[in-house]
Amino acid sequence: GGNGTAPIVGVTMRLPVYATRRPPASDAARRAALDGSVVASFRLDALIANALPATARDVFRVRVIDVTEGGAQVLY
Repeated sequence: GGNGTAPIVGVTMRLPVYATRRPPASDAARRAALDGSVVASFRLDALIANALPATARDVFRVRVIDVTEGGAQVLY
């Protein structure tokens, strides 16, 4: 998504919920026992900004870069 001028970079974390008390051992058994999932989405710019104290942002220049797959995308 985005605001029309810049994309919003985020991460979605998903935790599977199984009908059994423990995750089944095989892929097929996990698929059969899957009841659903719990999902949380995070905007990386807000997550990183809120993790850094304002005093640190005033004193230091901080840049967080995603280097996945050989690229260099600035996240913050």
